[in-house]
Amino acid sequence: MAALVEGRDREDVAAVFKVSLKAVDGWWAKWQGVGVRRRPRGRRVGEHRVLSGVE
Repeated sequence: MAALVEGRDREDVAAVFKVSLKAVDGWWAKWQGVGVRRRPRGRRVGEHRVLSGVE
């Protein structure tokens, strides 16, 4: 991110880290707070497996 903030081209950053431009764009979007979605961890409500009395 420092390289992008300093003004280096996206293509240069992608070449240095050997990643695609799409990856660099994703990093930049997350750095700027765009596209960051917090997803809940674990199972959704109602997906929990309930053990029987025997188990």
